[in-house]
Amino acid sequence: MASQSNPLRGSIQASTTVFVNTTLAGLNLGLSVFALPRLLESPTPLMLRQWSAMFARASRLFPMPTFACALSYWSLAYRLHRAGGDRTTSRLLAAAGALCFAIMPWTRFLMEDINRELNRRASEAGGMGVMAVGLTQEEQEGSKSLVDRWGLYNLGRIVAVGLGGVIGLYTIASS
Repeated sequence: MASQSNPLRGSIQASTTVFVNTTLAGLNLGLSVFALPRLLESPTPLMLRQWSAMFARASRLFPMPTFACALSYWSLAYRLHRAGGDRTTSRLLAAAGALCFAIMPWTRFLMEDINRELNRRASEAGGMGVMAVGLTQEEQEGSKSLVDRWGLYNLGRIVAVGLGGVIGLYTIASS
């Protein structure tokens, strides 16, 4: 049971938040480091279909739990502040929440156009076979460049969520 003076001590909410937060960062890192390089080795139509399938699953898996982590960090910061806890600890938890939340505007402003274009290209490639018959060399290179750029921009989201987890873990472990 959490102490009245320190809501973080022994808190299942705090431990669960850090666990989910760091797990999401690790899973998302796996997309950019392991999955995308393999996709880039595939023929363009296959790569686009595989990217689209990966994106469809990831866009259902990652946003809501990451947003829940942000809300949880903010809740912990508020409870700690209300209990008269250390201001620095409360601020660090709020910062961890802000870093988790940061993936939403990052995605909206930096990645949405890339996502839309890749999904459009994947729809067009849906009727093609495995090989890039009917695609010009420029179209193939453009698609691979977009997937590569998506992976690079995804690293920004990983850094934000990962830092949120590191700050959350440090704050909770040191309280």
